[in-house]
Amino acid sequence: MKRRRAQLAMVKPAAAVVLVLLLIIGVSWASCRKKKAAEAPAVQLTTDVIISEIMTNNTGIVSDGAGNHPDYVELHNTSTQEQDISGWGLSDREDRLWVFPDKTVLPPDGYILVWCSGEKVENALIADFKLGAGDVIRLTNAAGEPLFTMEIPSIYTGYTLSWDDNARQYVEMLPS
Repeated sequence: MKRRRAQLAMVKPAAAVVLVLLLIIGVSWASCRKKKAAEAPAVQLTTDVIISEIMTNNTGIVSDGAGNHPDYVELHNTSTQEQDISGWGLSDREDRLWVFPDKTVLPPDGYILVWCSGEKVENALIADFKLGAGDVIRLTNAAGEPLFTMEIPSIYTGYTLSWDDNARQYVEMLPS
């Protein structure tokens, strides 16, 4: 009987240690989740044309047709009307602006990709900047008025930051 009580006495402190460790892990996990939620990018949507997907670390997942794998921004026309975005601007910094070429038209519920290769190419959907965490992606109309602004968070390599219509927020996911 004494032996059994001694064994039980040893189990109780061990169980208490395990319980304390589980509580610490749970608190740490919860604080990490809160931190991630607090770091979510600020978004401003004021147009039917939205940035639906951003790829900052394209490691061969999506090709530009020439065998290259640059960063990209995908735009989506969420309206039922054709949208002429000629002359609109896209940038990653306030001191530069890439302008959409003439006759850039998004059909209703249509999508286009703008490759962000850092190369200057005339009359093509190739922006002369690259993307990275901390950049502030901006979409402006032809008058230079901001339509969309978002700070790009750190995104896992090969993943995109994509607009989730159901959740009404950006989420990391594989390219669509």
